Amino acid sequence: MALTPLSQSVGRLDESSSLPLDQQLQRALRRAIETRVLGPDDALPPERDLAEGRRSRAGSGRGSGRGPSADVVDVHAMLEQIGSLEEEQKHLSRLMGDPELYRDAARARETVRRYEEVNAELESLYARLTAAEEGAGG
Repeated sequence: MALTPLSQSVGRLDESSSLPLDQQLQRALRRAIETRVLGPDDALPPERDLAEGRRSRAGSGRGSGRGPSADVVDVHAMLEQIGSLEEEQKHLSRLMGDPELYRDAARARETVRRYEEVNAELESLYARLTAAEEGAGG
């Protein structure tokens, strides 16, 4: 599978905008996930590539040139965790749809417990992502 440049998936960032690039990226990634342009199996660029992009614009007055801000790195980590949890959620959902699971009550309880735990973790991550986006927007 060929990798699509991030800009093709989420759009280009506007360097002339008053909104800092890391906040623009954060919002663009959030939109791409919500609209399913990016899914759990889609790879995001490594942090070093994000850092390179910032370094190449260091002369433009944006950022220090020392790599992505902690917010971008945190969002990147959250997105990776969300993708992983969504995969687990799909797997557990398939298991719970199989009547064979319910022949073993202990296994069924554990599967349902983990499914609820994954859902709670996802809800928390999405809330953190929304809070980060709102904090970035002022």
